[in-house]
Amino acid sequence: MTVFLGCAFAAKYREGGGNFSVPLQWMLGLRRLRQDAIWLELLPATNDRAADDEAIANFQRQLRTHGLAGRYCLLYQETASAEHDLDSLRCIGLTKRE
Repeated sequence: MTVFLGCAFAAKYREGGGNFSVPLQWMLGLRRLRQDAIWLELLPATNDRAADDEAIANFQRQLRTHGLAGRYCLLYQETASAEHDLDSLRCIGLTKRE
């Protein structure tokens, strides 16, 4: 069984802190319990593509640091919208197929 941890606030908060540490602790705990766990993170676009790219790079760096490379899918919504259509989201980390 795979556990999916869904979040939509950790990647956009680059400073880290509680917004990042809470889902991180869940993921690390699940992995310690030998559970198959995937972190799904939604990152809506802002009006600053460079800031979005830095948020993506920071999120990836943080997860690699904690041994979670290959255990996440960052869903980047390149066009800001209230709707979240999977076909329009860019998957970073795991692919849609995976």
